[in-house]
Amino acid sequence: MPPPFRTVDSTATPNCTATANCTATANRTIADADETAPRSRTTLEPNMFAASYSTPERVRSTMQSDARTAEETADERESSVESADGPETTVEVRCTGHVRTAVGEPKLSFAFEGTTLRAFLDAFFARYDVKDLLLAETEDEATTRGWADPPDELPGTWRKNPEGEQTRTYARVLVNGQFNEHLAGLDTRLRDGDRVGLCYPFIFCC
Repeated sequence: MPPPFRTVDSTATPNCTATANCTATANRTIADADETAPRSRTTLEPNMFAASYSTPERVRSTMQSDARTAEETADERESSVESADGPETTVEVRCTGHVRTAVGEPKLSFAFEGTTLRAFLDAFFARYDVKDLLLAETEDEATTRGWADPPDELPGTWRKNPEGEQTRTYARVLVNGQFNEHLAGLDTRLRDGDRVGLCYPFIFCC
């Protein structure tokens, strides 16, 4: 025979007095434990490294710092752009003939502001008075009469600079051994260490 089951009355009221006494005792025990337990430095003591201002103030301070950094970066960028407008280039100059006599030495290093052959010549002519030896002002000063008529179709590639940027008869301006007319004329780009030849040979007739 199965063991008898105890019937529970669902309408019965629990012993409120005993429950209340148990709850009060448990609360006193927890309170006593809180009072006797050591305080945690993490939760109760202030953080000595914590900021003394609120979150909005920290955000405002960070935004101001970022703004100052952006202004400093913009100033540095502007200064770098200004310095890029006039970079200094140093080239090796070789002088021959009449140019060598006028300059006083066959080779020298020359620094100038800019990166083109035009900028180099302007700076070089400002220091050494050799412009009239090298550059022609007109087409006639840049050409010479030959003893034979040229053929209708010239062999190879022939180029010349526009009038006012041509060299005088027999004079030449070279960049790394090439006539500037075969490169980009006076707009040829120069880099540090490039060789610029200024040639005006001596011509003797017998």
